[in-house]
Amino acid sequence: MLLLLAALAAAEPADNTPDWSFRHQVAASYFPEGLRYAFRAQYEIPLWNSDSVLFEDTFIAPGVYVDATPAYFHVGPRIHWAPIAVFELEAQFEYGYYFGTFSGVTDLYSPGDAADSDTMDALDAAGHKTSGSVFRGLIAPTLQGRVGKLILALPQEFYFFQKPRPAGKECTGDSSDFTDADPVHDCVGDYWYESQLDATMAWKDVSMTNSAVAFWSFRDPAADDKRRFWLGLRFDHQYIFGTADRTTRLGPIAVFRPTDQPAMPTFAVFTQIYLESRLHPLVPPYIAVAAIW
Repeated sequence: MLLLLAALAAAEPADNTPDWSFRHQVAASYFPEGLRYAFRAQYEIPLWNSDSVLFEDTFIAPGVYVDATPAYFHVGPRIHWAPIAVFELEAQFEYGYYFGTFSGVTDLYSPGDAADSDTMDALDAAGHKTSGSVFRGLIAPTLQGRVGKLILALPQEFYFFQKPRPAGKECTGDSSDFTDADPVHDCVGDYWYESQLDATMAWKDVSMTNSAVAFWSFRDPAADDKRRFWLGLRFDHQYIFGTADRTTRLGPIAVFRPTDQPAMPTFAVFTQIYLESRLHPLVPPYIAVAAIW
């Protein structure tokens, strides 16, 4: 959801005094199923703000990020830099822990195992689902702009994963060597399924997500009225370098705040078909709903 947060922030009125900024997000998704709470706190320090449209809301903001689901928890420091209105850069370093519930950390013998529910069930039954820590870094540049009622954003995300390998001997072969009589070996595979990205990864790996979102603004927030209504289209391309796991999705998105009540969040609703995925067919589509305030 970083791309959505970037698009929302681009439309908020500028404030030229240093101050804390807080953002909460509660999101639910289907295909795959997920529930998520994310929190961001940052201290925004204005930079070279001026009357120019390109420099009217520039800042640098150190802060902290928290991300929690029933399957994992992430926390760590972050920095957000907006040197010009059309470009932002975010960086994070996170410590995370997978609880061993739901998807947990399931080691895999080959990248294709996660697409086979029978193999995943057999691995789970044989004790290959574990808990464990992860360290990861994020670099996320975003290009964004606006022409009249049209709002555009091109967020990119690069995650650098370092996941300690579970204890156990290494496998010598892959899942193609298994037979019905011996579906699971007592060794630790070279890969694992990561639930946030819904992808198969190596224990030390890099993910890249290239996104594009375009909104038409039917209503913009103002200083005395925070209501908004945007409709648009979102495209996501995700690639895992260690496994060549590639996913592309495309579909409509709506962002709206229906009333001006102080406690009313901004809602985002979107659905995307899977144009390419190792784990999912074209339909049913990915569906997500988020509340942000």
